[in-house]
Amino acid sequence: FGLIARTTALDSGLPHTMQQCRTVCVFGVLATAMALDNGAAPTPPMGWRNWNFFGGAITQGIMDAQMTAMASPFAPIVGLNRTGNASLLDAGYNHAGLDDAWQACHTGVANGGGLASFHNASGYPLVNTSRFPSMRAMVDHGHSLGLRVGWYDNNCICGEGSSRLTPAQVDLDVHGNVQYITDMGFDGLKADGCGPGRNMTELAGLLNRTGRTVYIENCHYNKLGPGQSMPPGAQPDHIGRIFPYWENNVTGGTLICPENSFRASGDIRNFWSDWFGNLNSLVPYLDPVHPISQPNCWAYADMLMVGVFGNKYSPTQGPAASVTEWRSHFGAWVIVSSPLILSFDLANATTMRAVWPFITNLEAIAVSQTWAGHPGRRVATTPSSHIWTKKLGPRRSAALAINMESPQAKGAVPTQITITLADLSPPLTGAVSVRDVWGHADLGTVTNGTFVTSALAPHDSALLIFEEVAPHV
Repeated sequence: FGLIARTTALDSGLPHTMQQCRTVCVFGVLATAMALDNGAAPTPPMGWRNWNFFGGAITQGIMDAQMTAMASPFAPIVGLNRTGNASLLDAGYNHAGLDDAWQACHTGVANGGGLASFHNASGYPLVNTSRFPSMRAMVDHGHSLGLRVGWYDNNCICGEGSSRLTPAQVDLDVHGNVQYITDMGFDGLKADGCGPGRNMTELAGLLNRTGRTVYIENCHYNKLGPGQSMPPGAQPDHIGRIFPYWENNVTGGTLICPENSFRASGDIRNFWSDWFGNLNSLVPYLDPVHPISQPNCWAYADMLMVGVFGNKYSPTQGPAASVTEWRSHFGAWVIVSSPLILSFDLANATTMRAVWPFITNLEAIAVSQTWAGHPGRRVATTPSSHIWTKKLGPRRSAALAINMESPQAKGAVPTQITITLADLSPPLTGAVSVRDVWGHADLGTVTNGTFVTSALAPHDSALLIFEEVAPHV
């Protein structure tokens, strides 16, 4: 039985329909979410962002080509209600995000001898036009393809934290960024944590007042300002970042979340243990009864490393993982409702063919996109296996079982993993049907309260859907 969570609009400048309270089903006490009710992320966002593969070498030409690839038919998608080849956009990947390195470094305002910023005296951002001759044309190209296009601010490359800007100039820059988003027609913003901007509530309010729907990703932007104390209930980290929190420490009360998604982890790196370290960073926001991660406030474990490897743009990314490892990585983001943001070269047909079967697996995507009151949680961990679960309905649950043994470990062998159905969300009893999501296959019915996977190779996984056929009486 679900109770109702009320989400309150952040700013009265929103259109009337956005000021109305939305309802979502949560389990526990009545909660009020002081969150962005802008309609930008009722489900975990899906899309692509350039950073992991292209890094600081990004250009308008690369962005245009990648957006074209997102919307171009590539191969059939199993279960899609159409014949012939389909695109990533057809599978639901509709956000295209520009990351760092668009700016004209050190060409703007400076104060007190610091390096110059990349905003002019009015606060308007200064673009490196040799790389991005027309940002508006780039955005228009994305829109013509049916994509939503995102921007990036509070940059890390030539970050303005070294510019010794006055508080008044910082305020002008924040306003200038919002004006730029409006002028260029951007639909999203990744707000990073390297520049002087740090007040997410202010930034979100300014974006709301534009009357446009702008998806906001808080990438460590929200921090304590000089002389500020931590709000009651907030749990700061070692550098004063403010993550979404229950006001006054009343769990399940008023959720303070002025963004649509928030980075709960550090920057992802391209190796297995880091992927799953990032995944585990989400656990504090996945409380079994009162999760902080929820519609319009998704805990995010960073861009996916699926398909990413060292290349001429980002030579330090290291070797490619196996397709099996990439699939397990993707499944891990699916099972906890983390935004599914790809970051590989979409124009590389070899990579696309390798990952296409699982990144366009509509059954897996449906697990990610379903909201039945909980984003997903960890069930059990051992040195050799992890089990995670997500509620899909009153009698329906997804589970991800992963063999965590390294393929390089001495004696590593394929291993079966036992899933106890009473441990899932929701607990299941009686006769329970089992669906293999990766294989698009029904596996029959179990009646003894447990399911044993097939033998999973090291770093392989099973993504399964369980549904009560007849509950135990």
